Amino acid sequence: MDEQGCADEPLAWSPPIDWVAGARLPGSEPDDVDRNEIWRLLHLGLSPGQVAEQARTTIGHVRFVMCRVPQNIPRGPHARESASARTPLPEQLTPARLRRLVVDENRSVHSIAEEFSVGRKPLTSALRREGIPVPAPHGRLRHQIDPDWLRGQYVDEQRTLPDIAAEIGTTPPNLARLAAKHGIPLRERGGASHVASLRAPLGFAEPLASAVLGQGGWGRVRRFQICARSRSINHAAKLLGCKTSVLWGQVAHLERACGRTLIVRATRQQQRQELTPLGRRLLAQADEHLGPNPDAPPALPPPPLGDILGLLAPELRLQRFEVAARNRTIAEAALALGVRPFVVNGAVRAVEAAAGGVLLDRTNAQHAHRVTPLGRRLLRQMAATGIPSEEKHTAVWSPPSR
Repeated sequence: MDEQGCADEPLAWSPPIDWVAGARLPGSEPDDVDRNEIWRLLHLGLSPGQVAEQARTTIGHVRFVMCRVPQNIPRGPHARESASARTPLPEQLTPARLRRLVVDENRSVHSIAEEFSVGRKPLTSALRREGIPVPAPHGRLRHQIDPDWLRGQYVDEQRTLPDIAAEIGTTPPNLARLAAKHGIPLRERGGASHVASLRAPLGFAEPLASAVLGQGGWGRVRRFQICARSRSINHAAKLLGCKTSVLWGQVAHLERACGRTLIVRATRQQQRQELTPLGRRLLAQADEHLGPNPDAPPALPPPPLGDILGLLAPELRLQRFEVAARNRTIAEAALALGVRPFVVNGAVRAVEAAAGGVLLDRTNAQHAHRVTPLGRRLLRQMAATGIPSEEKHTAVWSPPSR
């Protein structure tokens, strides 16, 4: 500025205030509006827009007059005050507060009377006495709501319409109409739109925070606690008394919510299902925050009995192994059970495969066998845990006569 010869010019400048008085600004001066005429039209029940049209002014001038107590209020035909007009209002309902509630907040007589526990007639009389325009009866309360703000609260923040309506003092149907007008997608009615389905409680970490969301999320997590402690989905379905396909669908829903697989499906019929690391973390979080499900099966004992109980129909196989261990040969055990020797031998092999070692040291069905240390350990576990078994079958087997 110095190089351009403007060294004497001030760094900041604003026009003098007396310029406003001589400027030709659009619109009329607020003091030039006939206030008594505006109040007369308001007392006839006209809206501010209709009053501005008849008075040939703007709605801003009308609201400017409404915010000020008129000096000369035209009286109606009933000059004498009624008994309701002489009824005192609560101390907190001062004229200034009444004006703020009606003019600024656009409150109805019904809502003010309900909030302050006062009759509508005394309240209406007080409004007329103070020169405050009485809201039209049965008029819909209108709120100036920013559609972008509503979209952010409802869609981004996942708040419910009743929660937003309670904050701004309106009703959920009004918000629903506004959302439909501005193209805000509404969630389906029902459990999916409840607060408990939209937000996880504080302190819930992943994957539990995502698993409980949505309609029925809490129930799916509780059923997962049963599935995770069962040897198979079929076993869990029997405990819950539901179809296996229904339970598979709920587990698949949880896996989509958590983002990865929770349960490794068994590839063979005799194998036990296993939990993935994510499934074990979800089970631990569910037990911590929701508590263990009382309907879940008890925890399996340590190996080898725990591994064997993961088989299908483990009780029958354990029973046949126990009978074989208490008899001298496989053939004698088969005679005691009333089955063929290969049936007993197949049950013992299945139990040995699950236990991970030899339980009976044997050569064939007719030769005497010996219980290995692993087999004696399994028998002790069965006796300690009370595994149900038939009465101890013992018999002497002899080959059939020719």
